[in-house]
Amino acid sequence: MYSSTKPIPLISIVVPTKDRNVYLFKLIEYFLKSIVSDQIEFIIQDNTKDNSNILKFLENTKDSRIKYFHNSIWLSIPENCDIGISNSSGEFVILIGDDDGFLPWIVDVCNWMKNKNIDVVLSNKPHYVWSDVSGGVWGNTFSGKLTYSNYSNKIKNINLDREQNIALNKAATSLNNLPRVYQSIVSRDILNNLKKISGSFFPGPSPDMANAIGLLNFAQKAVFIDFPIVITGNGYKSTGGEGIRGKHHGQIENKTFLPKNTAQNWEKKNPFFWSGATIYAESAIKAFISSGRKDLVENFNYNYLYAHCLVFERFYLKEIFDKIKKEIQNQPLSSFLILFYFVKIFFNRAITFIKNVLSNKLNLSNSYIKNFETINLASEFLIKEFKNKNKPWE
Repeated sequence: MYSSTKPIPLISIVVPTKDRNVYLFKLIEYFLKSIVSDQIEFIIQDNTKDNSNILKFLENTKDSRIKYFHNSIWLSIPENCDIGISNSSGEFVILIGDDDGFLPWIVDVCNWMKNKNIDVVLSNKPHYVWSDVSGGVWGNTFSGKLTYSNYSNKIKNINLDREQNIALNKAATSLNNLPRVYQSIVSRDILNNLKKISGSFFPGPSPDMANAIGLLNFAQKAVFIDFPIVITGNGYKSTGGEGIRGKHHGQIENKTFLPKNTAQNWEKKNPFFWSGATIYAESAIKAFISSGRKDLVENFNYNYLYAHCLVFERFYLKEIFDKIKKEIQNQPLSSFLILFYFVKIFFNRAITFIKNVLSNKLNLSNSYIKNFETINLASEFLIKEFKNKNKPWE
């Protein structure tokens, strides 16, 4: 019997964007030139107020795989991401930034996931810093550079219980190997389960951490593939670019991309300023609560968070010490724990810095660094470099 119903795409690549055409146009150009599979849909979720330039750019794009959605009303980043995934239909989903990239064999990975009943795939990502990034401690040292590893081509199972414990013990200061849709591949089933119980695919102000903690409740099988599938990009306007430039901090009220009620609903024990650590902590706690695991919040290690902030956020010592004083009043032992974590984090940071410097000076690094003017050129290089390599999923 004939049916005109279009087949469901295997994978949806969702790209939330706003006022960043310089990155978005390059990503679209790469998709059109390098991706031939008809199992992909490419979702652009645009929150730019005036989208006339994007519409003009897409005028001559006659590719039905590209689906463009626009909302001119202000949206927070989690809201824009939420709508983007809702507008997608693939069996698997990956959300990437407009300054990120991906490689063509992502389709093969999804077919393998489907056959093996795998919910989540994380990968060892090459890292590209756009040429517009400079400033901070490193100046323009990393501008226009692609860094990638000497990959082992191995697949490892991820222990999700262990990842949850690490997130709690280290106050969600890092994504580590948590399951997540941001720059990783996730089955739609577990995404829908998360939204059903929490009302959002991203139940917290930082979408990557909120989604990662939320998915812990629903992911059954997750693996890490030591092979390039996704490229992490850091453009000037990205939070990653802010980090490289030393600008990854500020007042919560001034961060207009956060949900409007973020400041009002801020957790009382979380230092009240915006940084990578504090927004991750806030998002993790909100996600634990909204996804039905409020009981785990009691195990959230605020002492580690305070120590981490003391090491990395010297601009906000007053706000940090205010929280520490209140914590010590309730738990006198906290002063010793905070000191212990502070020393540990400080020395780990120092050792890592020294290792990186020595590795670069003596050429001992396990990574390769190449110069490319654009991420598209970097992607084309990676395709040629790894196209004929043995793929771990084959």
